[in-house]
Amino acid sequence: MIRSISRLLPVAALGSCAASLRAGLAAAAPALRIFILAAALLFASAPAFAQPISDQEKKDILKRAEAVVKSRAYASTADFDKFPEMLTKYKEQIDRADTVPSFTRVLNRLMNEYGISHFDLMTPAMAENRRQDKKVGIGIKHSGRGEPFTDGLLIDQIIEGGPAERAGIKDGDRITEVDGAALESAEQLKGAEDSKITLTIRRAEGGKVDKVEVTRGYFRTRDPESFVRLADDAVLIKIPSFDSSYDRRRVESFFKQAAEAKFLIIDLRFNGGGATTNLQHFLGMILPKGTEFGTSVDRETADKYKEETGKDPADVVAVATWSRDKWKIRRNAVEPFHGKIAVLINAASASASEITAAALKELHTPPALLAGSRTAGAVLVANDVSLPDGFRMMVPISEYVTIKGRRLEGNPLEPDLRISVREALSQPRKLDADELVKKALAELRSN
Repeated sequence: MIRSISRLLPVAALGSCAASLRAGLAAAAPALRIFILAAALLFASAPAFAQPISDQEKKDILKRAEAVVKSRAYASTADFDKFPEMLTKYKEQIDRADTVPSFTRVLNRLMNEYGISHFDLMTPAMAENRRQDKKVGIGIKHSGRGEPFTDGLLIDQIIEGGPAERAGIKDGDRITEVDGAALESAEQLKGAEDSKITLTIRRAEGGKVDKVEVTRGYFRTRDPESFVRLADDAVLIKIPSFDSSYDRRRVESFFKQAAEAKFLIIDLRFNGGGATTNLQHFLGMILPKGTEFGTSVDRETADKYKEETGKDPADVVAVATWSRDKWKIRRNAVEPFHGKIAVLINAASASASEITAAALKELHTPPALLAGSRTAGAVLVANDVSLPDGFRMMVPISEYVTIKGRRLEGNPLEPDLRISVREALSQPRKLDADELVKKALAELRSN
């Protein structure tokens, strides 16, 4: 992994900070999960108010963070032994940080230097927003490409029921000004609940320019799974996330409806990941029980490999091949689907969704067709760890390698059927009208 998706895409945080985009999993005790940024692109949310932070609070947080990194952190390309040196390097900036947001930004800059995913700090407000599954803002998704914006901010998707939709803003519209000033950063869209903002909108249809007043408010950040019958012999199942919102019974019911179909399209676009148990449940409705689909390599496994073979454990694929501890399908909740499969992916498909797509490409018969644009390449297994004063930290603890020897961190999946990144990041409300869905189904039918 080169960086987590908030860094992979030049996304501007409409949330309290970029780290607030990570997977919307409930704020749990450190259990083994795969995390990544939730639902991909940014959701507008309330800014982290400038709560003061004392020197003692910073000291306590850093002490705990250092202990966690020392005892748990692992990635084959990262030297976590140098974490104390990094803290010394950033000491002056840390000392100057006198608010919760500024302290968090400094620590995340430090962690960003490692160039890996799943290594970030969350403020208490960010952790609470994630737990509550809602945010405050105008309610849009966007990729933020091109910031600072020279031609406004293109809205990839309006959040259903959110403030922007209520104000009449639509997918594909472009924000060019905020309160009369040119839009230079998505930070300008932040604001508290019930605060008003006047946006200059250039419409997708016809190019008309309108002034639109939006009242910021709460909106949900997670969509439910959905099922669409595309034809008598073709169905689509959309999985927005594998996090705690993943509804097993709902998904099982979809696969029962899909049992007689010849063609299945699985939409994993904007799926930022979630829990390993949920991705295993999902794969269990397609791959037979007992199927091995990948290997986790942690610090202990790497050390044991070096001890027993005398070889360099930095070669994580070699370690994974050597390891006998494989991820496998534990049960089949329904009879596995036997037809042809296409998996829709984009740059916001990350972590657990990348593992899922890779497993279906490598192991399903016939191999799944990957359609869309390349994925995030953000696949490390991580712990969500509690720090003092309500802070939380995402810490990578192991690598993941597919059963056929592909390290996914830093190695995005490439689609077989490719469309532009812009097309892949734009998703119509009605999936049966989605051009990528049509192209993927046509490709399945032709082979």
